[in-house]
Amino acid sequence: MHDMPLALWALPAGGFIIGISGTFIGLSIMENSIERGASLPAVIMEQSVYLLLPSLVSLLIAISTTRLARKTVLLGLSAIFSLGLAILALSRSADMLSISFMLYAAVYILYVGASSIVAAESACPGKHASALALVFSGPILGSVLAYPLFLWWMGINGGIAIVWIMAALGAASFMAIAKWVPPCRHGQPQGLSGNIRALGRLQVLLSFAMTALLSSGLAIASLSIGELLVKTTGFAPSSVLFVMLAFGAFQIIGNFYGGKLADKHLMPTLVASLSVLAITQALLALAIHSKTVVAIMYALSGAAAYAFAPSQQRRILAKAGAAPVLASTVNVAASCLGSVAGCWLLLPFFGRREGLSPAPLMAAGMTTIGLLVALYSWRLERRRPHSY
Repeated sequence: MHDMPLALWALPAGGFIIGISGTFIGLSIMENSIERGASLPAVIMEQSVYLLLPSLVSLLIAISTTRLARKTVLLGLSAIFSLGLAILALSRSADMLSISFMLYAAVYILYVGASSIVAAESACPGKHASALALVFSGPILGSVLAYPLFLWWMGINGGIAIVWIMAALGAASFMAIAKWVPPCRHGQPQGLSGNIRALGRLQVLLSFAMTALLSSGLAIASLSIGELLVKTTGFAPSSVLFVMLAFGAFQIIGNFYGGKLADKHLMPTLVASLSVLAITQALLALAIHSKTVVAIMYALSGAAAYAFAPSQQRRILAKAGAAPVLASTVNVAASCLGSVAGCWLLLPFFGRREGLSPAPLMAAGMTTIGLLVALYSWRLERRRPHSY
């Protein structure tokens, strides 16, 4: 990563603030809802709706801003998010907390989509996937650190001060983008019909499907893992945090090496990451009573899932032709929509006698379907490289 342009380091800084703030806000909403007596399924449904609406709205915003320079879009998103955090700190209301989470979801989708374009344009030749991995490292690290930060904040009753700190860091990321990110090329010149035609290509649609399926499986695994670790595997509640941190650490490792491998072997990296993820999720189900196996498999699943991310985004940009801006954003939105689908698929299992024990196999099933889609896409590409 030492040979990456300085501009690329400003992008994950902004993504880090968005990732840690959004995850922190989501945890705060969950805590407030549970304190009011809401059940866990009700809380999950609430947050999935908060994620669904911005996913759809962000696509409309992406369409309306395709002609703008990506730096302008990034600056606007950073400013809006920082201002939203400041308003949240001033209002201190539960309603504003919910609005802030929806704002986070929309900004996250648009920010990652726009920063992916800047990364692809700024990267050195042959380093495009590594540049994308660097961009993704910001929100990944932010999400990983948000949970222990939230526990610490709850322990000291830190009040609203931390939201002000996040708003200030958001303003700092705005200045970093303004100073170091070059104007890059202007937005896409073609109109809506050209964008839709590009997004309608079979390979692009297959890529969106892969992203949604992987995210659905990840959501199922993530929502169920806490209960499974304690009630089925036998971990002490205090140990769950360390398992989650190991999962997060392996996400960062997988993202880094996934980018490097994808620069040399794009489709093999993509297929291998899906294969490893499906295997680890299946082994989780088979060895759910073994603490050692569960901890190792869960950590490896984090590495595999995030090795997929830069290779998939790189492929989307390559296959979208003249519509990379919108395709990049739609791919991130597909990830969010897949997460919503995973939440809804898991909801019926809460409260059942068998609990969430089917969840790992459900996650493995979704990932396996994504793997089959990837293999079909690769087969088409090898038979007719330029036909789809």
